[in-house]
Amino acid sequence: MPTAAFTIDIREITRLADSLGRASGKIVRDELTTAMDKSTMHVVTSSRARVNNKTGNYSNSFQRQTKVSASGVLGIITNAAKSSTGFVYAASLEWGRRGFSAIKAKALRFEIGGVVIFAKSVGPAPAQHIMEYGARDAEPRINAEFDAARDRIAAKLERV
Repeated sequence: MPTAAFTIDIREITRLADSLGRASGKIVRDELTTAMDKSTMHVVTSSRARVNNKTGNYSNSFQRQTKVSASGVLGIITNAAKSSTGFVYAASLEWGRRGFSAIKAKALRFEIGGVVIFAKSVGPAPAQHIMEYGARDAEPRINAEFDAARDRIAAKLERV
């Protein structure tokens, strides 16, 4: 299952905020969590823009998650798109696949859009790196989210 993950080390800023008081640490964690949530959405949006069929199963199978710990804020994006038979094809799209042929039968059977197709073998499929390039494309917006979070944290901590 293709996964893109990135983490922001927050140990120094939370140590500084905690020294200012309990409310300060909460402000920092809340703002950084919001920035990570928005950042993972930017990665999903950029990844979807690279998909040919933007209304299909693959495009709708992105999942985002944000985890906060004492040492960092982690953003995780996964895609587990499956065919009707349960084959997880998201990995094949992201990293490519080798060609293959029927082993225990005379032909492979595929159903695409209600049409049944038989083939003795299928050729390799090149990697599309949809999530990898989507994360790269979203990098400027991710940086902007965390810059804005830094500014909001500074403004809120001045008021505390």
